[in-house]
Amino acid sequence: MFRAVSSVGIDKAPIENNRPEFMLFFFVFIIVASFFVLNLFVGIVISTYNREKEKQGKDFLLTSK
Repeated sequence: MFRAVSSVGIDKAPIENNRPEFMLFFFVFIIVASFFVLNLFVGIVISTYNREKEKQGKDFLLTSK
């Protein structure tokens, strides 16, 4: 990330914080990727719950009381 933000061009020395728009790109990418992984995890949990509910009956997680 820091190399992309400090990049200038081919065969040129990097300048610190030369391209701040790349900071926004990496920030958005990290947030979107985190939500994507979280969405996959929640989807697997819900899918597994629904599959077990179909196998064992409607109220398989409820106690008798």
